[in-house]
Amino acid sequence: MSPVREAIDYFIRSAQRNHASRMDETYRSASIIPAIPAFSPVSPNVLVLINTNLEEEHRRYFLNLKTFFYHLGLSFREMDVKNGLGQLDFSPSLILLGHSGIWDSISKCDRDLLLKWITASGLVSFDLSTDHAPMAYQIPLGLNMARKESSLIDFLEIQEGDNLVKGLQTRYVFRYPCPAVLVPPVPGRTIHFRGHPLVIKSQVDEARILQVMISSQVLNEGVLGHINKLSTFFERALIWASKKPFALKTIPHFLSIRVDDVSGASGFSYLDPICKHHFIPLLGLLLEDLPERSLNRLKKLNAMYPLSLSPHGLTWEKPLYFDVSRKRELNESQLEENFWKIDTFYGKHGLRLPKTLNAHFYSVGIRCKPFLLERGIRYVMNEIPLGSSRGTFWPTALPYGRNSYNLCFADSSEEIVNFSFQGFGRSSYLAPHDHDWLWGCTPYHGENMKVDADQAVRRGVEHIERAFWAKFPAYLMTHEQRLSLIDPLELDSILWRIEASLHGDGFTPVYENMDSIIDYLVSAWNVRIYEVNQTAIRLQGEAVSGIDIDVHMENSTQHFHVPPFSGQYGILLEESVEK
Repeated sequence: MSPVREAIDYFIRSAQRNHASRMDETYRSASIIPAIPAFSPVSPNVLVLINTNLEEEHRRYFLNLKTFFYHLGLSFREMDVKNGLGQLDFSPSLILLGHSGIWDSISKCDRDLLLKWITASGLVSFDLSTDHAPMAYQIPLGLNMARKESSLIDFLEIQEGDNLVKGLQTRYVFRYPCPAVLVPPVPGRTIHFRGHPLVIKSQVDEARILQVMISSQVLNEGVLGHINKLSTFFERALIWASKKPFALKTIPHFLSIRVDDVSGASGFSYLDPICKHHFIPLLGLLLEDLPERSLNRLKKLNAMYPLSLSPHGLTWEKPLYFDVSRKRELNESQLEENFWKIDTFYGKHGLRLPKTLNAHFYSVGIRCKPFLLERGIRYVMNEIPLGSSRGTFWPTALPYGRNSYNLCFADSSEEIVNFSFQGFGRSSYLAPHDHDWLWGCTPYHGENMKVDADQAVRRGVEHIERAFWAKFPAYLMTHEQRLSLIDPLELDSILWRIEASLHGDGFTPVYENMDSIIDYLVSAWNVRIYEVNQTAIRLQGEAVSGIDIDVHMENSTQHFHVPPFSGQYGILLEESVEK
C-alpha cells in the first residue's frame, strides 16, 4: 500500500473511531431491511458486483453506497462473486464494482470475462484493488493513460475555484486528525491528494470508465457524508459512464420552513413576509401559551395563507408526547388527557391537524403511536427515535446516516415515517446549533448584539443548498423567539436575498407544505425502476403522490411526471430519441 493510501486510510479510520459501533449495529439490524422493497429488476440499468465473503468491505458497501443508490432511484441488480462471476441474463448499461477486493477475489478467467462486460457497458469502480492490477489490465481498466488527466470539474459543471476540493478543504469538515491537506487541482484537469488522483476518468474505445481511488467510506456520515456535492458528483459520474438510456428518479428542489415554540410573539408579524415568498410554514404551536388575541390573529392568517399548524407542546416546559425532564414515557392516562386537549383545541378553533408532527424537543413516545395514527398523523420530524431521550440517535437512519438527511421508519411496525435533516451529521460545518437557521443571527439569548441579516442569508443559503446538493428537500428550521426579533421588512429582504442566491446558483425552489414533501419522498422510496430498454421504462411499487423520472440520453434528458399508481406503470420514450 502506498504512503498516500495509508494516509487516506488513517484519516478515515480516525474519523470513524467513535462512529463504527453504531453503524455496525445498523448493518446487523434487521429493521433496516423492510425499508428497502425487495425485488430484483428484470432489466436494470446497472450490474453491481459484490463479494459477501469480504465481510468488512461488503459492510462498507451496504452502509455507504447501497441505500444511496436506492435514494437516487438507481435501477440495479447485485451479483455476488464469492463463487465467481455468474451468468448475465440482461444487458446492463453500466458495471459497478461496489467495494474493494472484488478484482483480487476473482480468477483470471473471470477477469477476462469482466473486461468484456465493461467494454460492452461502462464502469464505475469503488474497488481499490484494481490499482495494482497487472499491466495487461491497466489500459482496459482505464488506469494507465488516465493518470495523466482526470477531470472532476466536468462532472460538477461548476466554475474552477468552487469545486469538490474546495468543499473538502473547508475547516468545518475536517474535525478529525488528518495527515495531509487536499490541494487544489491543476485548473480544469485533476483532483489530487498529494499527487495521488482521487478520481480517474477515462474512455477506452467505446467504454467510459470512472475509477474512484479513495475508499467509499468517505461517504460515511462519520467521515464526510453525502455533502459538499459528493452526491451530485457520483450521480453525474453514473450518468456519464453508462450506456444510454439511463433512468433515475428525481427529487424536486422542495423548500419549506419550520417554526418551533410558536406562542404568538410579535403577533405573528413574521408570517406575512414568509408567506409572501411562497413558503408554506409548519408551525409548532404551544397550545396553552397562545393568548386569545394571538389565536384570533392566527385564525385570520390561516384563512389567508396555506399554513400547517402542528401541536408542538402544551407550554415550553410541558411537552405533549414524552416526559423530557425525566426521560421516560408518559403513561396511558396522561396521553389520553394530552390528546383530549389537542382535540379540544383544534375542534374549538376550527383548525386541521396536518399529517406531519412537529414535536417539542423532537421527543415522541412509543405509546403515542396509536393516538397519532387515530388522528391521521403519519410523519414525524425527529432527531431521535420514538421513545428516546435527546442524545440518542437513529440506528437505521436512511439514506445518509444519523441525522444528516434522514428518511426512515420511526419504529419497527413501519407505520410512521421520520423525515429530518436537523443535524447535518457529525461532519457538520455549522455546529453548534446548526439545526436552527437563525442561531447567532439575532439578540436572542445574547447570541448577537443585533439582527445580522448577512449571516442569516449566508446560513439560509448554506442550509438549503446542502440539502439540494445531497438530492434532498430543504427546509429552514428556526424558533419563533428568534423570528420575532426581526423586523418584517428586514425578514422580507433576507428571504429575497436567499432566493436570489439560490437562483444565481441554478436552483429553482418548489414551495410545498411538509405533508406533500414527505408524501413525495415516501412515494419515491416505494417505487423502483423495474425495467429499462431503448423504447420504454417500467416502474413497480406504489406512489401515493406523483413522482418524477429523468431519462438520460447521450445529448439530452427527458423528464417524465408519473401520476399516483399502485402495481406497475410504463413510460414510453419519445421516438426521436437516438438509440
